Amino acid sequence: MDEICGDLEVLRALAEIECSDYDTTVWSLIGIPRNKVITIGRAASTVLKINHMAVSGVHCKIWATQFDDVSVPLIYLKDLSLNGTYVNDKRIKRHEIVLLGHGDVVRIPFGIELGFRALGGDCEKDVARKLKDLNCINGEFSEWKIDDRLLGSGTFGHVFVCKRNWDSKLCAVKVIKNYSGVVPFEAKILQQLDHPNVIRVYQAQISKNHLYIFEDLICGGDLFSYLSNGSSISPIPEFEALIITYQIMCALQYLHRNNIVHRDLKLDNILLESPEPFSKVLLADFGIAKSTRGRMFTVIGTPEYCAPEVGFEFTKLPEQQMKFSNYKRTDELTLKKGYDSKCDIWSLGVIVHIMLSGISPFYENGEQENIIRSAKRGALKLQMKEWQNVSQEAKSFVQSLLHVDTKKRFDIQQCFKHEWIRKHEVVLKDIVQKITG
Repeated sequence: MDEICGDLEVLRALAEIECSDYDTTVWSLIGIPRNKVITIGRAASTVLKINHMAVSGVHCKIWATQFDDVSVPLIYLKDLSLNGTYVNDKRIKRHEIVLLGHGDVVRIPFGIELGFRALGGDCEKDVARKLKDLNCINGEFSEWKIDDRLLGSGTFGHVFVCKRNWDSKLCAVKVIKNYSGVVPFEAKILQQLDHPNVIRVYQAQISKNHLYIFEDLICGGDLFSYLSNGSSISPIPEFEALIITYQIMCALQYLHRNNIVHRDLKLDNILLESPEPFSKVLLADFGIAKSTRGRMFTVIGTPEYCAPEVGFEFTKLPEQQMKFSNYKRTDELTLKKGYDSKCDIWSLGVIVHIMLSGISPFYENGEQENIIRSAKRGALKLQMKEWQNVSQEAKSFVQSLLHVDTKKRFDIQQCFKHEWIRKHEVVLKDIVQKITG
């Protein structure tokens, strides 16, 4: 059963209403599951159907995302209508996404009024306020105001919802400890990037021993959560995986042309605009990205997704070097040969492998040394039953990205020329153009 993150209570029905079975036991109460989209409108396919001509086919969408199991779920609403969706009597712009708060009232003219109830009530705001006070986090800037809503926390710091003062645009801000008083070079580089599949960073500044990175709020959660089915990962249809792959490729092409290597490409760092098929995806978390025209020598990244030439050795793996967080500096291990942007291509191969099969290619039993040993061998098992419905072109694409020998491994330009991509190129360009606007 899907985990319920909040409820929509039918306060008033202004037209004939129908509701499909969505794991609800009480008709007047509609549960909001994590990473599932509730559609509301006149179309027969919607979860909550409203029979009135003033209501659009799909009038609005509501969904829940959650950073991790200990974070408070966040509930989003997106308007898609001609006649408007109102939250607390304020009209939401078409295609605008808003965050719902406990007690908010959603109204669709001539249709329905719904009351949103968060499972924890207003406790999420109390948690965020205490966290800000405890860590002496500045809540007010000339261009920004940090909200009392926490998106997530980790060893790197905290991520809050924030609002841009001049237009009230909802964004996210990463707050990271920084005692140097200097904005890292990588953060400065990110502010110059402009691509529809790369998260937009608006500003980075230092205040009271913290680095604040203000960036777009991406509302659909990450690709890991989207594929997750409880304790395991589920594959997605091949064409859906192809759409996601093509968007990641477009982002990597842009980055590599600008001499930027991500170095930590993984499911967790690919964000969805909404948790549904054919969503726009964006690359995020550039904490260990590198701007370079030469080779790199730092052993860094996440071993499960890391190319063999990056240099993880299963005989010496200090815990702090197994997984690097945003702008965290550690001792460097150097290699004689180094590596280049093809390390991102290997990571993309791992991601595509997972999307198509539900299996991480070198994960073995999950122990770090076995993952590294398996990646160095590079043996793929594409004859397993999980691959029986996957096309030969898709299998060939994965193999081309996961060559241990970097001379045989594709670069980003070769990826676009592969048959799996090339034969669908016209359709891919058209779909991605519509997705990214």
